[in-house]
Amino acid sequence: MDGFRYANSSLGKRIKFRRRFFLILSLASACALAVVGIFMIKALLERSGITGRGFLSKKQIQSAWNQGDYATVAQSCEAFLSHRPMDPYHLTFSGFSSFYLAMSRVSDEEQMKDLHQSVARLRKALILPRLRMRREIEYILGKTYFHLGYYYYDQSIERLESAAQQGFSSSDLNEYLALSYYGIAKYSQSIVYFNKVLEGNRTDQLLIATALAYYKNADSIMASKLLEEAIEITADIAADHKARFILSEIFIQSGALARAEEQLSSIIKADEQSAEANYMLGIISQKKGDLAKARAYWRKAIKLDPMHQAARQMLNDKTNTTEVRS
Repeated sequence: MDGFRYANSSLGKRIKFRRRFFLILSLASACALAVVGIFMIKALLERSGITGRGFLSKKQIQSAWNQGDYATVAQSCEAFLSHRPMDPYHLTFSGFSSFYLAMSRVSDEEQMKDLHQSVARLRKALILPRLRMRREIEYILGKTYFHLGYYYYDQSIERLESAAQQGFSSSDLNEYLALSYYGIAKYSQSIVYFNKVLEGNRTDQLLIATALAYYKNADSIMASKLLEEAIEITADIAADHKARFILSEIFIQSGALARAEEQLSSIIKADEQSAEANYMLGIISQKKGDLAKARAYWRKAIKLDPMHQAARQMLNDKTNTTEVRS
């Protein structure tokens, strides 16, 4: 038996091989389980919205968007863009969410900051090729420019018309175009879009806005018809008075003083404290040649509203005195 080793026997070698095989198999299984575990943890983190970098998955962004949680969408998109600044999806939703956040702001400063952020992100997205939501981007960008004010109305028109030409439609697209054209005093173009809006939505405010565009475009007859329709359908006293004031101006300019006086008397009947109505009644009295009555109306207007500059100016004008006429 000298020189014999169990480990060197054929049986011993087989046992040794099996032990090594099972050890390697166990190690491989452990590694596989570890890899699976890592992927499972990553999936769970993504499902919960935690990626370790401060941004959500696209699925989570879409869910937050559908719930109107624009702050979460904006924050997540900005976190992602810090790693990939030209990603089209996150640029788009960063711009969209910034716009809707701006619309909810109370502070003008915060609103302007969000609007400029929206413009920056959406303009950068439009540079990219094969952009999936190009027309939607043009639409939101056009609305963003409108809310930035007068100096951006031309940009608003350009973007909104581009969205429309690409087949995009929305209930407020024509309204934004009408208001933008009105804002830059292109009243004929404004009327075109206002009439498109009125085709399916004849509200008091839209009727008054369209009437103003016609009035500015020297079409007092159409303006009067729309204002009378607004007065007929409105249940809002502010809208009623606004329409009647514009009608009064039209009637005064056309020399229909009795009709203008009728509109103003209706306003005073509902609101005895209307300084503007008293001021305009003073204008009518002046045109009738009764300067004493005119000045009485203007004094009453100032009593009701000490800051009514037009009434003060009329009283300070020496030509509006009975002495001049005598």
